[in-house]
Amino acid sequence: MSDAEAKRGSEPLDPDAAFAGRMDSERAPFALSTVASSAPVLVQLARQMREARATSDDPHLREVLDGILNGRAPLSMLLASGVLPAPPAAMPDALRELVETNEETQR
Repeated sequence: MSDAEAKRGSEPLDPDAAFAGRMDSERAPFALSTVASSAPVLVQLARQMREARATSDDPHLREVLDGILNGRAPLSMLLASGVLPAPPAAMPDALRELVETNEETQR
């Protein structure tokens, strides 16, 4: 084992830096099996974010999604104040009627 390999093996892994891709060694920050099992979910998430970006009328949301998809912003930007619309305080009438109709049909 070379001195560089020994040094890499003894360095503590900074999980935040590793997750952000800031590693100066060649060690993988996560086990390959973890990355492989997460891949389908991440691919689907990216696909849905691209679709939302393409269909959104909100320029701020499109900008945030563009930043996330291009690797310039973390996924947590979606949760930042003002990016996603606030949920309604009360159930919309059309949805309430649909729920009531569905409940009556199930009885």
